[in-house]
Amino acid sequence: MTAGDRCVLRIHRPRYLSPAEMASELDWLMALHQHSPVVVPEPLPTLAGKFCPTVQILGMATPRTCSLTRWLPGRFLLDIPRPARSAPQHLVAIGRCLGQLHHYATQWTPPPTFTRPKWNWDGLFGTRAGYSHGGEQVWSRTPPPYRDLFAAVGAEVQGVMAELGEGAEQFGLIHGDFWTGNLVLQDEAVGAIDFADCGLGYWGYDLARCLYDLATPETSLVVLDDLLQGYTEVRPFPEAQLLHLPLFIAAQQVTLALWRVNCAQDHPGFRTHLDAHLRKAADRVRTLLDW
Repeated sequence: MTAGDRCVLRIHRPRYLSPAEMASELDWLMALHQHSPVVVPEPLPTLAGKFCPTVQILGMATPRTCSLTRWLPGRFLLDIPRPARSAPQHLVAIGRCLGQLHHYATQWTPPPTFTRPKWNWDGLFGTRAGYSHGGEQVWSRTPPPYRDLFAAVGAEVQGVMAELGEGAEQFGLIHGDFWTGNLVLQDEAVGAIDFADCGLGYWGYDLARCLYDLATPETSLVVLDDLLQGYTEVRPFPEAQLLHLPLFIAAQQVTLALWRVNCAQDHPGFRTHLDAHLRKAADRVRTLLDW
């Protein structure tokens, strides 16, 4: 089997996205593959021409939606030792990839059926908190004092997002989980995989995700400069969001914590380690925001 023959079969998780939202992810991925310089996996249709069929799987009580993409060859950045991963040429390439992704998002005309989550305040802290459809329940299940701390972050985020607005300069279709585990190095270029969390959000949310993943407190300014060097080769970055990158990172930490709360309702493994994860998220938030 050659690298071109390898594929990834994804069984989409239930109770997260609707069939229309899943199909829209594949629409976006196909558009990127066919018409943009961004290196992404190629979606593959069934013999019937469907990209997201819903099928009955042996051993599962309910039908599940599936999708198939070609394997994206290259080396996962996560597998590269951290010092080499943060080499300037890699950071510039990552920034360039993100800039290309955001630029094409502003040029693309989605089909009329296109629908994806909005990662504004309501999507992160409100009705879809914890990547759910029952944000109130997720919050009620979050033990204090974490709930109070995370809600305070949400209040800060709500104010900043209201100030920024949702105009095209600040807000658009983003990857949603742009970290090294979803980035593939191909020679000098960087490709992106796993668009499961793509949606409408702030451009800085994507940048903040990879900045936190790639930098230490001591190197954050240098890493940010290299990422922006690559990004601004393609498009300007909204300067109004630069001041809010630590808050966007804190919002991501809270979102992941709430996701763990949500998952703990069904998965014993998440329940076992939940308090440790919440404590770590709280420590990170306090450090990021100097609280």
